[in-house]
Amino acid sequence: MRRAALQVALGLDHQGFQHRLAAWRFHPNGTEGYAKAEVTIGGISTAGLSSQTMEARDVPGLYAIGDITAPPWLAHKASHEGVIAAEAIAGKHPHAMDPRNIPGCTYCHPQIASVGLTEAKAKEAGYEVKVGNFPFIGNGKAIALGEPEGFVKTVFDAKTGELLGAHMIGAEVTEMIQGYTIGKTLETTEAELMETVFPHPTISETMHEAVLAAYGRQLHM
Repeated sequence: MRRAALQVALGLDHQGFQHRLAAWRFHPNGTEGYAKAEVTIGGISTAGLSSQTMEARDVPGLYAIGDITAPPWLAHKASHEGVIAAEAIAGKHPHAMDPRNIPGCTYCHPQIASVGLTEAKAKEAGYEVKVGNFPFIGNGKAIALGEPEGFVKTVFDAKTGELLGAHMIGAEVTEMIQGYTIGKTLETTEAELMETVFPHPTISETMHEAVLAAYGRQLHM
């Protein structure tokens, strides 16, 4: 690696500065052929990168994770890609990354969380859908916590029962979304989710109710 240094003095003058910022720029050697991986300002294109190993298809030995790969650009996605790349480099057989099973969380008030397709995107993709909604106002724990504002929405494939997506707004939804993420990863249908026992009293009961609601079977409305 070649190293170039940039030092910036912040202060009154060159002799009497108060702070100095040192920034280092690294230049990798042997970059010939990297263009084959379709490296651009936006990163490596999805077509040029294996989701199974995070390795550039046309440049063996070049791996990429995080913000230079395809979206979504999330820390937990980048971390998981790092594990996949490390396992591939070690000669293991890592699983492929499925962007449809990566949860997204917004840490605001109320919190927002989602995984998979929205209702609009599912219809756009040609699915016939069943959609369930359940409000936090119908959940005892949410009311007891003083957090009755929010809802859970589920989107299912009407033909197979596959959970296509889930979207949540309300207290602690960034914690609860992982339940739906696990369900999607395991290719769970509405049947398994309906038959799952959710603890009471918890806000997670809204997740169960939203599944039931998609099939007209909600209990507490």
